[in-house]
Amino acid sequence: MTRQSVPGLGSVQTIMLALLVGCGGPPPATPQGTAGSGAPVVEARDIGKIDPTACSTTGLIAKAGASCREVRSKNAQGGAQRVQAATANDGDACTIWNAGGVPPQAITVDLEKDSAISGVLLVPDMTPPEGDVTHMIETSSDGDTWTPIAIVRGRMVDDHVYAVAFPKKVTTRFLRVATNASVSWVAWAEVAPLLCN
Repeated sequence: MTRQSVPGLGSVQTIMLALLVGCGGPPPATPQGTAGSGAPVVEARDIGKIDPTACSTTGLIAKAGASCREVRSKNAQGGAQRVQAATANDGDACTIWNAGGVPPQAITVDLEKDSAISGVLLVPDMTPPEGDVTHMIETSSDGDTWTPIAIVRGRMVDDHVYAVAFPKKVTTRFLRVATNASVSWVAWAEVAPLLCN
């Protein structure tokens, strides 16, 4: 960064201005809603990197577990503007949905009816390509009242596939992944609810 003086501002004020302007936005948010939520911290198991020549989630789901299948939906939305996020739940890990901002951001998958799920397949799209994250996974029967069921906290890498098993099977209509901390804008190549027997 080139240091320039700004007329009327002292050196500390100039540095603060440079940081605000140079970053292109606010700093990443600190984790929210995780303390006292009652939801357990669960592992996001890294099951490999996406093969850009084989974008279907079918093979990725098989890596999550032999008995796992995707609970399909074509209805997802997210971000502050609640825009359509179907590309993050389309069975294609090479299409991306971007929230358009830093955390906190959330993506919601509408399963269109009450469905049993036991986990979720997550494929983050991150720039910078790796860093620490905190995701709160929540369920809802009506899309208004949310119950935290798991917290994913740890290091994630761009274009890697993560299998997250819930502490127990749940029946829900809506699944939300709320990102409270990340080094990157919030973007997903895939958020696929799973049922594993």
